[in-house]
Amino acid sequence: MENIEKEFNYALEGRKIWILIKEKYNFSNQCGLVIFPSDNQTLNIEAAKLLPDYKKRNLLDKLVVITSQKVIIDSLKQLHDKSIYYELIDKKNIDLLLKYYCLVPFWIHIVVISLDEPFGNSILLNKYDIDYKNYILSAIYRTG
Repeated sequence: MENIEKEFNYALEGRKIWILIKEKYNFSNQCGLVIFPSDNQTLNIEAAKLLPDYKKRNLLDKLVVITSQKVIIDSLKQLHDKSIYYELIDKKNIDLLLKYYCLVPFWIHIVVISLDEPFGNSILLNKYDIDYKNYILSAIYRTG
């Protein structure tokens, strides 16, 4: 019982983070949230490159990327897309935000860039010899 209460409290902290982000970026139905919790740089950089396509296919006006890694921000800057914003927060706060997301799917246009359960499935890459681009488009962005 104590663990459930602890997890719930973590989720509440994640909710506070979401509310701050939502207010800061003035979210509307045409906004997307992309969270990068993974340390897999190959996955992250490929996913960042594909963000304009994801935004276009989902008819989104803007995307807000949440990351703790400057390399992802550098990749986003190379896109030269003024409608893709980023928020650099520490790994602990990303984990809290994901705890909240696991409890409550709080936004319709949200993706988590990860190969790990519960957000991803690395077996697709390893067992079926799918490349990162196709994995991201079909399993994460669900556009391929």
